[in-house]
Amino acid sequence: MRHNQSFHFPHIHLSLFIQTLITLHLNHNQIGDQGAQYLAEGLQKNTVRQNQSLHFDHIHVSCFIQTLKKLALSYNKIEVQGAEYLGEGLQKNTVRQKNQPLHFYHIHFSLFIQTLTTLYLSQNQIGDQGVQYLGEGLEKNTVRQYRSLHFFRFYLSLSIQTLTELDLSYNTIEAQGAQYLGEGLQKNTVRQNQSLHFYHINFSLIIQTLTTLYLNYNEIGVLGAEFLEILKENNKNLKIWCDRN
Repeated sequence: MRHNQSFHFPHIHLSLFIQTLITLHLNHNQIGDQGAQYLAEGLQKNTVRQNQSLHFDHIHVSCFIQTLKKLALSYNKIEVQGAEYLGEGLQKNTVRQKNQPLHFYHIHFSLFIQTLTTLYLSQNQIGDQGVQYLGEGLEKNTVRQYRSLHFFRFYLSLSIQTLTELDLSYNTIEAQGAQYLGEGLQKNTVRQNQSLHFYHINFSLIIQTLTTLYLNYNEIGVLGAEFLEILKENNKNLKIWCDRN
């Protein structure tokens, strides 16, 4: 999903509800690593992108924009290679709002923008190496907002969301895998870059990245639990479930 606008005068753009496929359940199949590759390639282009530049007296209202929200791949014989493909897909399955320079009297309301929020990968065989690839994907599965050189601009963003729930239960993940996850989640953040604004009012009420992580029935041990505890200290909103480890 891409919105590209440039060089508009007295322009009003209203987008009330934009949606593609939001839920895909593929549990208890045999898609394996090759099938995961095809799904990951789809995720790379299943994104929200909004680009605007050089607008005068511009009002842009976007109430609900959503791409694929939930992907269930439990019990699918996905191993390390499949996890690598999915990690690559997550890197590009993001929300990006790039508002290019030179906006005057611009009002932009973005009420709900969402990409993939739930990924179920329990009962597969991704192991520590597979978790490393997923962690690398989470590093770039972020919300990014870029704005520069705006005059008398009002920007309201009520809810922007990327991956919030990840289930990796029953995947033979050990301490090393827990460390990889911790490193990836440290960069699973919201990024907002602003520069040179005059009389600018910006409201961001709810912007969310990963909040729930399931690691039940793995083998992370005491050392892995220590990595996760450090992670929770740095991210108060993250809940981690580690039963039977």
